[in-house]
Amino acid sequence: MFESIREFFAFLGVNPFWPSLVAGLSIIYGCIPYVPVAKIKETKDKDGKKVFIIYKRHK
Repeated sequence: MFESIREFFAFLGVNPFWPSLVAGLSIIYGCIPYVPVAKIKETKDKDGKKVFIIYKRHK
C-alpha cells in the first residue's frame, strides 16, 4: 500500500519525509480545538432568574 506512495514521491523527486510531515502536522492541527471567541458567565439576579453575561475576547 505504501510502496505506491513511495514510488510516486520518487517519481516527483521529493523526499517522502516532507509530504509526510506536512500531512501529519495538518492532522494534528485539525485535532486542536478552535480558539474561543467569547466567555459566558452565568449569574442570578434579585428575583432568582438566571442572567448570562457574555464577554467577547479580543485578540
